[in-house]
Formats: sequence, structure tokens, C-alpha cells
Amino acid sequence: MVRISGFASGMDIDQLVKDLMKAEKIPLNKITQTKQIYEWQRDAYRDVNKSLKELDDLIFNGINRQSNMLAKKAISGNDSAVSAEVTPGATTMTSTIQVNKLATSSVWSSTNIVDKTTYVGETVALNFDVTKPGATASTPVTININATDTFDQVISKINSDANLGISAFFDSATNKVVLTSKQSGSGANIAVNDGATGAFMSKLGFTDGGADLIAGQNLTGQQAGTGTDAEVVINGFTTTRPSNTFEVNGVKYTLKQTTATPVSVGVSQDVDKAFDTIVKFIGKYNEVIGNLNTKTTEAKYRSYKPLTDEEKESMSDKQIEMWETRAKSGLLKNDAAISNGVDEFVSNMSNKILPGTVGINTDFDTLSEIGITTSSNYREVGKLIINEDKLKAALANNPDQVYALFSKTTDSAISSIPREKRTTAQQQQFVSESGIVARLRDSIRAVTLKVEKRAGNEFRAATQYELGKNILDIDKKITDFNRKLGSTEERYYKQFSLMEQAIQKANQQAAYLMNAFGGGG
Repeated sequence: MVRISGFASGMDIDQLVKDLMKAEKIPLNKITQTKQIYEWQRDAYRDVNKSLKELDDLIFNGINRQSNMLAKKAISGNDSAVSAEVTPGATTMTSTIQVNKLATSSVWSSTNIVDKTTYVGETVALNFDVTKPGATASTPVTININATDTFDQVISKINSDANLGISAFFDSATNKVVLTSKQSGSGANIAVNDGATGAFMSKLGFTDGGADLIAGQNLTGQQAGTGTDAEVVINGFTTTRPSNTFEVNGVKYTLKQTTATPVSVGVSQDVDKAFDTIVKFIGKYNEVIGNLNTKTTEAKYRSYKPLTDEEKESMSDKQIEMWETRAKSGLLKNDAAISNGVDEFVSNMSNKILPGTVGINTDFDTLSEIGITTSSNYREVGKLIINEDKLKAALANNPDQVYALFSKTTDSAISSIPREKRTTAQQQQFVSESGIVARLRDSIRAVTLKVEKRAGNEFRAATQYELGKNILDIDKKITDFNRKLGSTEERYYKQFSLMEQAIQKANQQAAYLMNAFGGGG
């Protein structure tokens, strides 16, 4: 439709229509603001579930793991001579170890000097019979050399072959090739398997009195150092090991130097690791509880509605930020799912495990008995306080009982029943017979499911949760209203166009009359 803009009336038709449409858009602005509130609520709910997942992950990878809560540590009385570290099988113990001899590796050095600049490559398969330290039989190993390989590339191929197990280098000071077994210990041996291999090794300086090595001949003639086993005295018993690193009773020893006297090595409870694990859990728990309490109690500023695009145009970024902070406040105020969840979390952390539960000592059936209590400050709802000395003493003296307090799961079949399908009595039994971890994770899952029903998650379509459906309904209303606004705007322009045409026609008639009555004067 052709729009006529005030030629006859002198009026700014576009501005008039724009002003009229502002009034028409007021209901649309309210609908759009409602949509924005729904979207903010959805995001706020999902932030809640994000924080709950972070807490759940921390629990699963922290206090839920025996390796964190019952970890051991080894301490050597002379770490510069013998270092020790625990493996999962370590038990609390004290032992002594004296190092009489360190394990060494076999070393072979070429008998002849080598001029690497005169090396000429050839295509050959090097075949060796390799005996590793401590082995009773040899293993065939083949290394393929190409005619285009340089001297350094040949050394590199020898070096990188895992089956050969050799560290090779060219010593420029003596112009000799040196081979060192990557494994220490006695019994290491390398023999050439055929004449072609022996002839090629002569290029690297390995010969038998100047002659090529023959099939089956060992490199012993070039052995610069025979590998030896380590000799140690453990708790008074003398024994040998092919390596300077070995394990006994779950303790991994690394020998660094010989000792004249025994070195004491002790394995004890790693109190610090367990303590730090609990502190991290309590810290995250307090953070989540604090945030949830804030979300459900923060003030709601009803006069601060979401800003329209037109309103934002007249405001600075800082003003918009401050306004929206108020507008977003209280979106989850008094939310039942979250409030009830917080109450359940607090109850989980304070209630004792049912007396007589298998694996639970009545002296360690509540958090308060290991030094973790609830804050007396009423403003800090559910916040936990740690008595460091009491907690560390419990971890040092009764680590298994502390771990059981956290990790115990009910021995009944109730644990296999989804929470939403348990009866009230079954749920009460589950809680009373379970440790902190099972209780808390069960409650986290319950809150998470309720929140997802309301706000979904990144994998759910909008039709699968309440707020998503609300937003879709709003979108339909917005589409319908925009269509209506378009028709209204066209109607206004049409009316003003008709007015312009009428005014123009009247002006023409007036001019005609003036000419008719006044033109002859």
C-alpha cells in the first residue's frame, strides 16, 4: 500500500503512527517481559543444578574414594639414599633397608674407532639375539636399515627400538659407539644372529680383533661394564634385585646410593590427604548451601521489570547492569523444591546413623563426633564448622571409622530402589542406615530431578519442562500480537491516508471556489 505522509495536512504522519503504536505495544511489552522473566528463572534453576552437580562430582571423586580417605604415606629416614612411596596395597608398618650395592646396566663400547664421515649406507636387516637382565632365554630382534639412512639415523633406529632395549650414542671424544642396556641388572647380552649383521656392526666399530663378528657371537668382547644386581638388606635379610626400583609389601623403594647402616622406612596413615579431602568437601558444601539459601530468601523488587529495547537505548551499560541485578533478584524466592532440599541436606549432615548398623562404631556415627558441627549463627543456615584438631585426631586414630561414617551404604535392598519409588518408611530406613555420602547424593539427585522438571537441562527440548512450555506459549502470543500490530499499523496509515486525500480534495475545492468567486474581481 502506498503511504501518503502529510503533504496536504502538514502533519508528520510517520511520527503520529509511531506514537500511536507505542500505546498499542504496551501489552506486547508486558508479554515480552514475562518471557524474559521465565528465561531468567530457567537459567537460575539450571545454575542451581550446575552447583549441585559440582558438589556431587566433588563427593564422588573425593570423600567417596577410599584412596583419598584411607591413603598411606611412606617416610624414609634418609631420602637421599633410599626414597619410598606407597602403592594401593601398602599397610601401616616400619621396616629397615640397607643398600650394599646399586644395580648397574651393561655397557658395550666399539673396539675400533669410527669415522662417521666415511660411513656408506646399505640396505640390511640387522638380526640380534637379545637377553634381558634376569632372563633365561634370548629374544630375536630385527632392525631394518635402509641404504639412504645416515650414520646418525642408524644410531637413532637402534636407540628407538623398544625390543632391543638399548640406549646408543656416538662419543665424539673417542670416536666410538656406545650401547647401554636400558635395564639394569646382571645377565644382559647381545649376540649377532648372522654374518650380514656382524659385517654391518663392524662399520660401527664392533669387531673381533679387527674381523667381522660371526653368527652367534656375543658383544662381550666389547663389554665396557657388566650389569650388576642391587644388593640390599631388608629387615636383616639380604637379597638382590635387578633394578634400583622395586616393590615390597606395597612400598615402592628407589635406591640412590649405598649406605653403611640401615635406613628406617615407615608407612603410616596420610592424615593430611584425608583432612584436605574433607575440608574441600565441607568448603564446597557450605558454598552451595549458602548460595541456595540466598536464592530462596533474597528480596524481590517487583517494580524492576525487564527493560525493553527502547528503554535500554536511553541507559548506559552500567545502569542496565544495575537495573537487571534488581530485576533478577528473588526469581527463586521461597521455591519449595530448593528450600526443602536445603532442609534435607542439613538433616543429612546432622543426623546419626542408626545404632547397630553394620560397620559403624557408635563413637563415630555423627559428624559432630569427628569435629564437624553446624554453625550456631542463625544467619548461616546449615553451615558446617570444622574443629581441625579433633578431626585430625579422629583421622589419625580411627581412619576406617571416619571413612565408614562418610561412605557407608545401607545393606538392605532399598538402595536399589529409585528414590521416587520408595515408600516413606523405606526412605527413612535408607537415610538411617546410610552414611553421609549416600544420604547427600540421594538428596542432590532428588532436588536435581525436581528442578529439571521445572527448568529442564541442555539436552531437553522446551516441550519437556514447565518453563519451556510457558516460553513456547509466550512466543506464540508474541507472534500473534506482532501480526495484530502489523494490521493495526496498516490501519492507522490507511486512515491517515484517507484523511490526507480528503484534505487534499477539500483544498482543491476551496481553491476552485476562490478562483470562481474571487478571480473575476
